[in-house]
Amino acid sequence: MQIARQELMEVSGQYQAEMGAPSNERSGKAIQERQRQGDNATYHFIDHLSIGIRFTGKIVLDLIPHIYDTPRVMQLLNEDGSTGEVNLDPQAKQAYSDEKDERGQAVQRIFNPNIGKYDVQADTGPDYGT
Repeated sequence: MQIARQELMEVSGQYQAEMGAPSNERSGKAIQERQRQGDNATYHFIDHLSIGIRFTGKIVLDLIPHIYDTPRVMQLLNEDGSTGEVNLDPQAKQAYSDEKDERGQAVQRIFNPNIGKYDVQADTGPDYGT
C-alpha cells in the first residue's frame, strides 16, 4: 500500500507536503517552492476544465436557435448576482430591443437569438491559494 501511495503521489505531483503534512522544508521560500511544484503538476486539470466549459458553451450557442424557436420569457442571472427577465422572440425584427413605459423605464427586453453572432467567455476563476 505504501508503494502504491508513493507512486500515486509521484504520478500526480501531489506529495504529502502539498497537503499540509510536515516535510523537511523549513523556510517559507522552500515551502512555497514545494507548493508551486504541486500547482504546476496539476495545472492541466484546471486548464482542461476551462476548455471544456468554453466548448460546452459553444455547443449550447449552436443549439439555442433550434431549441428556442417559439416566443417565451426567460429568467437571467446578471453578473452582479441579480436576476432579470428577457423575452425571447425568434420572429422579432431586431436582435435586441427595449419596450419602455410612459416614464421611460424599460418594461420588456426582447431578444432574438437568430440575429447576430455570439461567442462564449468562460472563467473558471483563480486556483485556490496553497
